[in-house]
Amino acid sequence: MTDLSITEADIGKPFPVRGDNVKKQEAIANHVLSRLTNIKGDKLRGKTAVVTGGSSGIGLSIVQKLAASGVKVLVGDVQPLREAVEGVLYMQTDTSRWEDLLSLFKRAVKEWSRIDIVIPNAGIGDRGDFFDKVDESGDPVKPKFDCLSVTLIGQMYTVKLAMHYMRRQVPQGGVIVSTVSRAGYVAESIPVYGAAKHGMVGLMRALRPLTKTWNIRINSIAPGITDTPALRTLPDLVPKLWQSGIPMNTSDDCALAAVFLCANEDYNGNTIFINGGKFREVESGYERHLKDIMGNDKRLSLSREEKKMLGEWIRSMFKMRAETSSKEDIFTPSSKY
Repeated sequence: MTDLSITEADIGKPFPVRGDNVKKQEAIANHVLSRLTNIKGDKLRGKTAVVTGGSSGIGLSIVQKLAASGVKVLVGDVQPLREAVEGVLYMQTDTSRWEDLLSLFKRAVKEWSRIDIVIPNAGIGDRGDFFDKVDESGDPVKPKFDCLSVTLIGQMYTVKLAMHYMRRQVPQGGVIVSTVSRAGYVAESIPVYGAAKHGMVGLMRALRPLTKTWNIRINSIAPGITDTPALRTLPDLVPKLWQSGIPMNTSDDCALAAVFLCANEDYNGNTIFINGGKFREVESGYERHLKDIMGNDKRLSLSREEKKMLGEWIRSMFKMRAETSSKEDIFTPSSKY
């Protein structure tokens, strides 16, 4: 867990990192790139992006920053963009529906022939499904869990589609940056939303050892309380939060972290926590303390041969056909992250 000082000037060239996974994570977290003087440099120029939930709030700020960096952007959302962004395309998309997302990705491929960046950002808040609601007979009412449908399943659909198209384009590869929220690490009194965001953190951790096979990176941003139109629907809440001294972000703070992760190729399997406009990489801390948490778990220190054997078992369990050679076993964690 290391504080970062990210500014608009910190989108630059990657740097070589050697050593074990924990050292790599710490080196990445401590390194602030400063070779370019403007986010509009050619690092991202000409690339293409699909952004879900990009019509307002954090998503819109990400769209604006990507567009300002020379990225061609397609937004999928249930509502059009609150503010027009020159050159940005929009397609009405319900991210809880696989069919809508599939159409969105097909549109992007039709427009540009490839997808370089995917931002799974669409989500909705907790709907109080764990409140003790009863029907006229006094029986508990079946919860709908709409939050899970959009915030977890919808984002998982988006990641699945991103990987599908990034694996099959030439050249292979791309980057996925999900919005997971502080609730992906600390969920206080928001059980369904917290479960959804923890699920996205778990998905990133499960995929990050595997994605090197296709030159795909997967990262996350975890914003704390952020001043967005959705939050401002609650009367007087935002001014009171700012006045109280509780750390608050702007949407632009969150967008800067997301675009930073898009631009820097050494970041894979990382999460940047944004709190009061300050940035901290948190997965390095998780990696560093994993053995303290899990105790004497032999699976944390498997040999390459043992990992391969475990991969073969997983493959047979899911009845999956190997799509790569034995030298690029998709179930053997890589040393990329």
